[in-house]
Amino acid sequence: WLRDALAELDPSCEKITLIANPVANVQSAQRGVPAKPLFRIQGTGVFGSTEMDYPNDREVLETFECSRSVSFRYPIDLHIYISRTLRALQNSTKTSFRLEQEGLLSFQFLVPVPSPRGGMSDSFIEFRCLSLDDEVAQ
Repeated sequence: WLRDALAELDPSCEKITLIANPVANVQSAQRGVPAKPLFRIQGTGVFGSTEMDYPNDREVLETFECSRSVSFRYPIDLHIYISRTLRALQNSTKTSFRLEQEGLLSFQFLVPVPSPRGGMSDSFIEFRCLSLDDEVAQ
């Protein structure tokens, strides 16, 4: 799901916003009031915006922990960095995506690599980025 989400972002994005809400705060939509997303990736650029919401589904998010609602914006360059993560993501056997309460975004990929003695072994590739600012999501 992460590879598809990152590929959906328009290259003209000026900023990327990541929004997370505690499971307890995510409620069903009632009488025209939209439900808060558990996790949302939002890209905003010259040609409009894209929003992708993710439910509390173990097939999508194996583990999801969030103690307070947060919204972090990342710079235009993040899209460039994210596009560089796609190669590692495509080759990874496991992926960890963390968004710390201070806005530190971390991607960690478990990637098989050739072993010096023949065969394959696992290595980690990690990418990190700090947010522009943080705010409590409304």
